[in-house]
Amino acid sequence: MITKTCREISQAAKASGGDLDNLRLVTAVSKARQLNVPKDSITAAVDRGINGKDVSNAEVVRYDGTVKSGCATVCVVIMGLTDNKNRTSATIKAAFRKHGELLPTNKNAFMFKETATVTLELPEAGEREVLEDAVMESALEGGAEDVVFSSGSPVVTATCTALRSSLGGVVSCLRLNPLLSGVELSPSFGLVAEHEVEVKEGGALEEFLDLMDENEDVTDTYHNAAG
Repeated sequence: MITKTCREISQAAKASGGDLDNLRLVTAVSKARQLNVPKDSITAAVDRGINGKDVSNAEVVRYDGTVKSGCATVCVVIMGLTDNKNRTSATIKAAFRKHGELLPTNKNAFMFKETATVTLELPEAGEREVLEDAVMESALEGGAEDVVFSSGSPVVTATCTALRSSLGGVVSCLRLNPLLSGVELSPSFGLVAEHEVEVKEGGALEEFLDLMDENEDVTDTYHNAAG
């Protein structure tokens, strides 16, 4: 898991062009911290990506498909990072053959929306009110869909679908500490009800998701099943 996560960081750092505030890079680093990846490993991964020391030719891959589970058909999107596309494709196709159907790339795009979320730490008092106004203004001008201020904690969450990089800029220009960030696909509509999906242990959807979780080339798995 650490190897996979560090590879994501290196790829994000390479794509960022050295911009440490790039949201994709911030997201990858945040994910690594949640998994308790050592700080030295994170720093080394960023360095490999920015300075071209990462010799792997890893590329981002995407697979769309459906999984038949219970009486429901669940739409699935698999995101991966691989240095051997043929190897990854073979394992993903085998999983879909067993549990559902592999579809053309981006076939499920209309079923999901890409959402970026950044949670920022604000001071308990003093200039908090001024910063709240600044965050709200900067985020909305940058293309954020929404800004939510929690009532009892110095944390603000801003969500942006269209302009993720602009939201990353908000973090930088206001010099706030990003506690958590992430970019994910969430179902736009057509959420499959939980009672329609075979959720028992060993069910088709659970077995498929387990296969994806065990696959070193898979970074994220999204589906439209509730629960």
